[in-house]
This record gives sequence, structure tokens and C-alpha cells, in this order.
Amino acid sequence: MIRAGMLKLGCGVLGELLSADRGHRGPVVPCGNGHEAEFVSYRGKVIDTVLGPVTLDRAWYHCKACKHGLAPRDAELGVAGTSLSPGLTAMNDKAAAAGPFAGAASMLEDLAGVRLTVKRTERAAEASGAALYAAWVVMPNRPALARVCAAERACGPLSSSA
Repeated sequence: MIRAGMLKLGCGVLGELLSADRGHRGPVVPCGNGHEAEFVSYRGKVIDTVLGPVTLDRAWYHCKACKHGLAPRDAELGVAGTSLSPGLTAMNDKAAAAGPFAGAASMLEDLAGVRLTVKRTERAAEASGAALYAAWVVMPNRPALARVCAAERACGPLSSSA
């Protein structure tokens, strides 16, 4: 009961801190493909963290040339293309590396009070593995490497040598 209350309090504080910067970076931002994306509105996103779900309102931009949208704040927080925080991703990766995905999901719930479905645990771990591969083999100087390094700082090495 005390733990649940502390997690709820921590989650609220984290939400307030992250919401202090809504990610508006001006009327236009680079889209990443050589064009400019225009500010459209603020959109919500739920990010699952080690403390619980946090909802953010962040600036949303749309590139007419690429026909896709982006939220610069997502990239700054390490949650672009995912809804798991870097810390929860690192915890999930460690648990998933220890055994079957069902066991990993159960371990996260038992040890951290975080509930993820087995499928979500699997998808997140596989996405991390693909990012790790891209960072170390395919694109050694891309942002994926920064995510891997951040995860390793949070939880230690993501891989071990035999």
C-alpha cells in the first residue's frame, strides 16, 4: 500500500516535470529528411515508465513533403516511435534476456509492479535488439546507439559474453 502510494506520487511528479516543456520549437522544425515540418497542435501521448503511465501533451509537427508527423519532444525524451520510457525499456530488456517473454513480463510485475503484456514485452525487447544491431553493425553513429548507451548506463550492459 505504501509502495503503491509512493509510485503514484512519483509518477505525478515525473509527469509534472516532463510536462514543463511541451516541445514547441517554433513554427517549423526540420523533418529529418531535408524538409520543414510545420507546427499543427499539441497532442497527448501516454508513456509507460518505471513509476507508471505518464501522459504528456507535446507539440506536433507535420511535414507536407514527407506526409508524416513528428514530435521533437519525443526524440528528446527517447520515446520517439515507442511508448516505453528508456528506463522501462532497459528493465524490460534485462528481464527478457533472462528467459521466456512470459517470465519477463511476470518478473517486471513481481519486482517493479509494472504490468506489460507478454506480447508487449516481446515486441519491446525485439525492437531493442534491432536498435542494438543497427547501432553496432549497420549505422554506428546514429541515435539508436545513444539509446543503447543510455539503457546500459541505467541498467548495465544489455549483452554478456560467454
